[in-house]
Amino acid sequence: MQDGKWQVSHGPFESYDHLGETNWSLLVQAVNHWHEPTAALMRPFRELPDWRIDDLMISFSVPGGGVGPHLDQYDVFIIQGTGRRRWRVGEKLQMKQHCPHPDLLQVDPFEAIIDEELEPGDILYIPPGFPHEGYALENAMNYSVGFRAPNTRELISGFADYVLQRDPTGRQLLQRS
Repeated sequence: MQDGKWQVSHGPFESYDHLGETNWSLLVQAVNHWHEPTAALMRPFRELPDWRIDDLMISFSVPGGGVGPHLDQYDVFIIQGTGRRRWRVGEKLQMKQHCPHPDLLQVDPFEAIIDEELEPGDILYIPPGFPHEGYALENAMNYSVGFRAPNTRELISGFADYVLQRDPTGRQLLQRS
């Protein structure tokens, strides 16, 4: 946030010096797809089907840094790597989303039902649709493991694809009664 306004920049970046010592975060998405050592963080979650696993995102934040209150439409496990970060989670209610910046979708402030300070090694689970926000209390790094939760349309489409892929003759598999 700069001058009370949310800012978003897309990398790669040459330097972070101009950002100062407070109120910014660096997010790197899908790290497990290109960095094998971080992919090890995904191993405890391998009991889940591959189609549910989205990615591992790493967030580095300086004091006060965060992305503001927001919703995710997937399950997420927040693993605190270094430093301390305060996390607030609200009730799953119908919330109006707004864009303080075209690349940043947020919700209005909410009353927290969970308000916890995470330290290295702590893990917080946030189900889909629950408003949440996290901000660093000191230089901090956390890892977010995201899991897709398909909607009805995706489930039906996926099933249809499955059926079509397994019937090479093209004959009708489902009979009308």
